[in-house]
Amino acid sequence: SKTQLRRQHLALKIDQLFKANRGIYGAPKIHHLLLNQGEKVGIKLVQKIMQQLQLKSVVLKKFKPGHSVSDGINRKNLI
Repeated sequence: SKTQLRRQHLALKIDQLFKANRGIYGAPKIHHLLLNQGEKVGIKLVQKIMQQLQLKSVVLKKFKPGHSVSDGINRKNLI
C-alpha cells in the first residue's frame, strides 16, 4: 500500500542517516535532518521506525573531573 511504501522509503533514509552519523544521532536529530531534506514526518514515526530497525544511539556521558587523591593531612600554604 501507499503507507507501506512510504515507511519503507523512510526506513531506508533513517538507516542511511544513522550510519552516516556513526550511530550517534538519535530520533530527534534524525527527525530534524529529515525535515531539512523536505520529508514531512513526525518524530513519533521516526522513533517507531528506529525501534523496528533496532537502531539505538550511543549516549555519550558528560565529562566529570575526578577528585584529587590526598593523604588526609592539611598542609600550610607556604607561598
